[in-house]
Amino acid sequence: MAKSSQSSEANARGAVKAAARPPKDGTQEIEDLRKRFENLDKQRTFAQANLQNAQKELEGLKEEALAAYGTDDLEKLQKKLADMKAANEQKRADYQAALDDIEKKLEEVQQRYEQSHQMDEAQP
Repeated sequence: MAKSSQSSEANARGAVKAAARPPKDGTQEIEDLRKRFENLDKQRTFAQANLQNAQKELEGLKEEALAAYGTDDLEKLQKKLADMKAANEQKRADYQAALDDIEKKLEEVQQRYEQSHQMDEAQP
């Protein structure tokens, strides 16, 4: 939910709470009660709309997960994510080891070249 939407929602709830407080003696006029009811009805409508939007979004995400990963089951998705992370870490470690090996071999070649070059210069 966007920040402006959250802010307006919080302001609306604050106004509803302020208008919904009964007087200290506990009695309210019918018009005040009607206003309270209208405010609560607006809150209910807003909550229902939010619920419907959340349910639609959840269904859309489930469809995406099913299409992309073959399941929409949360536990299976979490397991699949953990497996993917482990595989990715293994690939990263293998890549690092390959680069380390290349650097080591390159240093060996460089050393042999320098030794060979020094030997060539030492010979008359």
